Amino acid sequence: MGRRKIKKRKGKGGKAGRFDPRVRPLLDHLGKVEAELRALGWWRSDTIDPFAHLPEDEPRNYTNASSFEEWLQFVFLPNARGAARGGTLPTESNVGQMAQHQYESHEHIAQAQPLIGLLSEFDDMVDRYHARQGGAR
Repeated sequence: MGRRKIKKRKGKGGKAGRFDPRVRPLLDHLGKVEAELRALGWWRSDTIDPFAHLPEDEPRNYTNASSFEEWLQFVFLPNARGAARGGTLPTESNVGQMAQHQYESHEHIAQAQPLIGLLSEFDDMVDRYHARQGGAR
């Protein structure tokens, strides 16, 4: 009987679905962030540009997005997943602080606590990831 070749499935970007297995916990955690946004009812089923309302010369950051939740969905999550898969995680993450700042005077502060916790935990995971890399950032 002949050997059967197994094709590797290609993921987005055309590369075989290979990445540093040490980032798997980060990717799994980002899935928890997405699940929490969905559970809160803050996930959009349609795709939007959270900066479409801004003039071209305005900075594109989380404070200028149409909403923090839309920034998380359409900017943070895709960029964080891409950075983890591509081995280009930032030297530090402050998304938990950003969330705390966004919700501290918001009517949904109690409802947002689990999300804030998940985002703060992500920040800590990025720090630990770099610490395991021998401090190389």
